Amino acid sequence: MCLSALKKYNKENTPYSYKSSILLEALFRASRILGNEEIFNYVNDMINHYIPEDGVVTTYKLEDYSMDQVRMGNLIIDFYKLTGQKKYKTALDSIQGFLAQKEIPKPDVVGWSLYAGAFLCFIHQGVRRSQGVP
Repeated sequence: MCLSALKKYNKENTPYSYKSSILLEALFRASRILGNEEIFNYVNDMINHYIPEDGVVTTYKLEDYSMDQVRMGNLIIDFYKLTGQKKYKTALDSIQGFLAQKEIPKPDVVGWSLYAGAFLCFIHQGVRRSQGVP
């Protein structure tokens, strides 16, 4: 199933989005569990396509106020932990900045604030651990 996804989805037809983040995260986890270098290289190529060397994701628009674009952050954390490359930290910082500027919703809309708060904590812990800080 993973190998068929590698053939179907590519840089031209898979934009930086919620859907692609789910696909890539699943493929990344499968590559680690199976020890499959082909799948890992595919995910690595895709994430490098989305995040250039300067770490600025060009298709990520803060003004869209879309949590869908934040989802890719989970995979970016994994790649930052794995490689320690500055570009991933830069991308995570922009996502964290986006989440930090969000207004706290009314009490009857707790899903948004719980997700945003949890993701901010996750970014902070992931970056600290990758730097050797407990």
